[in-house]
Amino acid sequence: MEQTISIEKRIQEVLVNDPLFQVIRETPTEQLFLSEPYLHELIEKKYYSTPEVASWFDVTDAQLRYYIKPFEEYPFNGQASNPTTATLIRLDFLAILKLRMILL
Repeated sequence: MEQTISIEKRIQEVLVNDPLFQVIRETPTEQLFLSEPYLHELIEKKYYSTPEVASWFDVTDAQLRYYIKPFEEYPFNGQASNPTTATLIRLDFLAILKLRMILL
């Protein structure tokens, strides 16, 4: 239970100024977002593949990439350090959270 609280608190800290998070705050969607099982697997300083993230969100890799394309600036914050190439997309902690909010 304590780990869950710390995960929720950390997510709220990282997304405190995020406009999409402000929209879902204090709605049933926020509780759904903060209570998802994949959150316990996330390591902040690690990058994840789109197939791995897609499995957490219960969508296909193609569907996830479909949602990434039009919103690319939002999840990645224009980061040049993101290890992404034309065929490989790697997602960090913040990008995963932002993509999940888009899908919700």
